[in-house]
Amino acid sequence: MTSSSSSPSLQCRLQCGDTNHDDGTSSSSSSSAVVYDFRPDAHKKSAFWLGQQQHKADDPPSQQLYSMAHPAQAVLFSDSAPWAVGGFQLVSNARSVKVYLTTTTTTSSATTSTTQKMTKEDYLTTVKGLPVVATSSSSSRNDTASIQLFKAMCVIPGGVRPVVQVRLEFEQLGLAPSSNKNNNEETPTTLMKLQWIKLTARMVTQTKPQPPQPQQQQQQQQTKTFQSEKGQRWQSQSEAAKQQCSRKRESKQDSTK
Repeated sequence: MTSSSSSPSLQCRLQCGDTNHDDGTSSSSSSSAVVYDFRPDAHKKSAFWLGQQQHKADDPPSQQLYSMAHPAQAVLFSDSAPWAVGGFQLVSNARSVKVYLTTTTTTSSATTSTTQKMTKEDYLTTVKGLPVVATSSSSSRNDTASIQLFKAMCVIPGGVRPVVQVRLEFEQLGLAPSSNKNNNEETPTTLMKLQWIKLTARMVTQTKPQPPQPQQQQQQQQTKTFQSEKGQRWQSQSEAAKQQCSRKRESKQDSTK
């Protein structure tokens, strides 16, 4: 589900496979990709949610699971405006998550007096997930009981950082119980399952400087006029002082003769 409004928003593209390009961008090796909208937190301005939001600490977690064939990744991006990321939390069946940041740098050439923007993706870190203990109420309601979920957390070193996108690679999926009721062993799963993401970020709004109002223009003109007149008076006084000193020297020379 994509956003239909024109206001800036944050989105998450879940896709399977990973193809890295020379310019640092990545794309899915399969056509299976779905885009979801992040929802702003009702209480925190810098928090955005994918999945059901917990309004209270004792509220049950989201029972919705986003599924994607493994290998899978999530690409977090803005549809129209620059943004900055501070960190994230997520619950999935991946034991570890690799984090990549795509940023834009501006380089200038002294010979041609031109600037060029370059987009580059850099590896940031790998975060390990901690097992999520399923409660009896949640495990009895849906398929979250059939997989082991892990909670991963990441804080961007150095604080909030302007980015183009954040790419998350899900690795080491947890084992799923065997479908055979008589077999207590666990079997590997080939589906990445994501329960929710809480993103700490802010939109970078670019505002155009407003033209000065008529009153401000008049004040600026008056200030310029005052400074100009003050400079002229100082110059006139300086010239008069020089002439007076010159006359004194001439009269002293005449008296000595």
